[in-house]
Amino acid sequence: MTPALIFAGLSALALYANWRWKFDTDAGGYVDKFYPAKQAKHFAAALILVLAACWIGVPLWWAVGITVVDGILFEFTQGYVNPHDIGADVLGALVGAGAWALL
Repeated sequence: MTPALIFAGLSALALYANWRWKFDTDAGGYVDKFYPAKQAKHFAAALILVLAACWIGVPLWWAVGITVVDGILFEFTQGYVNPHDIGADVLGALVGAGAWALL
């Protein structure tokens, strides 16, 4: 089994688990604006996911693509889709790709 399939499979399992058992939820109902601490967590998580995926042998752009899709789907599993969180996920994945390319 290739590293990309393992990474995608584990990601899908984590997304399913959050959808099913609601480990991390977001009910919405608040003014949707940029919260630096919250977006920093999304940014860091995406960056770390890309670097970890590349470290186990996932091709760089597959790691970025899977991580971005994960970030989008994660918002849906929470119950409220926050575009700021998705933006932070995408930016974190791209910075992670840049960091990996520089290593």
